[in-house]
Amino acid sequence: ACGGGDDEDEADLGADARTVIRNIAQLNLEDVEVAFEESLTESPNGVLVSHWDPSVPRKVPPLLDTEIEAHGLVTMNLDGGQLADVALFYPEGDGPRGYGVIADLAEPALAGPYHAVHLAVVSEVPIEVADETLLYEYAFAFDADGVGTNNYEEESENYFTGADRWYRVTWSSARNWRLEAFRGTTAQGADGVDIHTVDEVATAARVILTGLSVVLLVPASEFADATPDYRVIAFAHDGDFGIPAPHSWTGDVEPRLAEGLSPYPSQR
Repeated sequence: ACGGGDDEDEADLGADARTVIRNIAQLNLEDVEVAFEESLTESPNGVLVSHWDPSVPRKVPPLLDTEIEAHGLVTMNLDGGQLADVALFYPEGDGPRGYGVIADLAEPALAGPYHAVHLAVVSEVPIEVADETLLYEYAFAFDADGVGTNNYEEESENYFTGADRWYRVTWSSARNWRLEAFRGTTAQGADGVDIHTVDEVATAARVILTGLSVVLLVPASEFADATPDYRVIAFAHDGDFGIPAPHSWTGDVEPRLAEGLSPYPSQR
């Protein structure tokens, strides 16, 4: 947990994500290791978390696999050989080094710069969810173009406000794990009323679930801004998003909605 602990605990923070990123990078490991350490951000545990709907009472996440303890972002160049190994080590479904998820609207992964964005939770990410009534979601939201005036700003609707692109991997008993990418915008209509638009988009991203970590590997070419700000989200509910009483939801978000997005590591 965060907010204290000995050096050994701190050294283990994000260990599963670190392993994934090292396996992906293979080359220039020293540079990647430095970048990982510099980007790693601890999150407080055991504190009240706000639902996106202000009418829903805050709560400490009751399920520890939805309580975030760290997050970070590393950018690295990947060639064709490295991408082939990613597909080998982390194929769709169970793989030798982790569980991989690619989008239904998948595009080919091409050589070039990639962002590896990760979150670590307090207890192991459930590859097989025991409670089939639950719907799980781990997500990564970005200001992909660095323009703050066109972001999705539909308050009280979800954790993606303030972003214009997001990737979410969701689990349901009907579908197992599924990856989707979305573009969201806000523009003013002719009558002066804001128009909020969300569209699903194709992506070459891959999500890797392993141990305590969820890692999004996404081409930097999917972003207009080379240094995107971001937010990480963990959430689960029983089908109604926890909005009606008795408010059956659990989750965490970093940074908090009121705090905006986390700056790209070099911009902090």
